[in-house]
Amino acid sequence: MKKFIILTLVCLLLLSSIALASKSRFRSLGSSIAVIDDSNIEAFPSRLIEFSNLAYADFDDYNYTDSYNDVFYGFGMNWMIDNDSKWTMGMYFETLPLSDWGSDELPFGYNQIPSFGFSNDYLNSRITFYYARPVGNNNLGFKFMYHNASSKYSNDTPYDDEESLKNMNFTLGLTEGSGQWDAAVMFGTGSFTNDTLGAPVNEADGISQFGFMGRYFKVQNPNYTLVPHAGFMTSKFGWTSTDEAEEFKGSLFDLGCGVNFTPSNNVLAVFDFGLAFSSYEEIYTDKVTPANSDEYKETFNTLPYFILGLDAEVFKWLDVRFAVRSDWHNEKDEYSVNSQVWEYGYAYNETSVGLGFHWNRLHIDTEANPEFFLYGPDFLSGADEDMAFSMSAVYEL
Repeated sequence: MKKFIILTLVCLLLLSSIALASKSRFRSLGSSIAVIDDSNIEAFPSRLIEFSNLAYADFDDYNYTDSYNDVFYGFGMNWMIDNDSKWTMGMYFETLPLSDWGSDELPFGYNQIPSFGFSNDYLNSRITFYYARPVGNNNLGFKFMYHNASSKYSNDTPYDDEESLKNMNFTLGLTEGSGQWDAAVMFGTGSFTNDTLGAPVNEADGISQFGFMGRYFKVQNPNYTLVPHAGFMTSKFGWTSTDEAEEFKGSLFDLGCGVNFTPSNNVLAVFDFGLAFSSYEEIYTDKVTPANSDEYKETFNTLPYFILGLDAEVFKWLDVRFAVRSDWHNEKDEYSVNSQVWEYGYAYNETSVGLGFHWNRLHIDTEANPEFFLYGPDFLSGADEDMAFSMSAVYEL
């Protein structure tokens, strides 16, 4: 049985940059929700109108695979259907296997769904669709994500095996007409089958997700903007069979405030801090021998977290970015077996560096590998180091 991974709040804060941005750019800026950019549409689809007529391509080395399809894993476009009404739509496709896809691609873990133990070699059927339009003095946006895959095998033994998985996520976003605030709500549901010889091996026992997030931009002066923000998510799913059952539950909560500081043209400094709470629980029930049932619970209290980021123009065609994120964790792991309890307190600091290149309508962002700066290209140093962990290309249509 595949263990379900509840995302940390880093994934809930999947936003960043000052102009045309990307997933690679947000990573290299510390993942602060306080900054407006085109990757905002993933959490707030109502921002789609602001970032229309763009094409995106994403490359990623985090998937630890030599597959071409897993490195160049995503492509999509946003375009304004009608310039007068400002109706805008977007469509995206990705190629990653289900188990690899989503751990840090979208906020709230919208796409993090279980594979329930059956083969996921072909579980990369998915589409993400966006639509946005003005409604009164606000912009309304909608996002739909769909996963669906199935397999069936039979022979003359007779033997048959059938598996299928379906999951749908919906996000509804609202942005104030001048962009002063954003709000979004998400809900998801799914189902699966896992049958052998016409009988279920196990059955779905509830697959659901719900979340919301929001932020508000309070301009203090032309150089400073305060951005209070909050987010929440809860997720639940389980399976049951004749002899046993298992349930997985998780929740996330984040409350913080960011500061955007622009000391000069084409320079952005970001400071973000807040509190984050997350919990994950597994409940296993042995229906035959109840004494073998057990429960595991993991709790993270991040009190507090800090993000410092810098995005600065070096030349017209080159930007440089640096960031650090510091999470001060208090972790508690509890096992029902022998009432075991582990408690930890530690700080997790993570640094990142990025480069942005601009040529006319083409913008390329990289989350650079720091070792490349030390060793240089392999034909000079002999070191086998990647130049970047991820790269995103944005083209203005």
